[in-house]
Amino acid sequence: MKVRSVSSEPTTRKNMLVANLSSRWLGRKDADVAPPHSPQLNGTAERLNKSITFIISCLLIDLGLPASTWIFAAEAAIHVYNRMPNKSIYHQILLNVFAPGRKLHLDKFRRFGCVSYVKVPKPKSKFAPKAIQVVLVGYYTHGYIFWHPPTNKFVNSKQAQFNEKPTYKDEYSKTGVRKDVRVGKTTQATMIQLRLHSKD
Repeated sequence: MKVRSVSSEPTTRKNMLVANLSSRWLGRKDADVAPPHSPQLNGTAERLNKSITFIISCLLIDLGLPASTWIFAAEAAIHVYNRMPNKSIYHQILLNVFAPGRKLHLDKFRRFGCVSYVKVPKPKSKFAPKAIQVVLVGYYTHGYIFWHPPTNKFVNSKQAQFNEKPTYKDEYSKTGVRKDVRVGKTTQATMIQLRLHSKD
């Protein structure tokens, strides 16, 4: 394998010196050094990161979600992006190229941040509520991930009804419920501890 080029985005003179030394060590006379604070010149990966960041910001601002939910917005944005036609691969869908046998489940798309109602697996009594009002914040392997703002807990379920017109901003931002999500390290293990598993 032969290195064809070296790209770098230095923010200081020290970083620029490191980039030049690295390029010479790899057998390149000059390094492709971009101006500071210009990630759009660093290639496809950086431009994609910028696009995903814009989508996250739009979702959080438009739906009024707290900034601490950015990780869920990022996962939702990437989930949708991987199921869209891509110009670089002749308008094919990314998942169809990398995982031809995997189902896309396009019919499962719902509006991120919309108000939803999840079925309660075992109501306390015959007259107890059969569902709880939650907010859609992500997709799961066999269902969706919901956030219950009053208790600040997460629900993983596929038995839900969606009302995609009202969002978190319409239902919760003007009330006294907690507006911050405290998930700590957002890992699968942490989320499993926070979820209320329902029997599907």
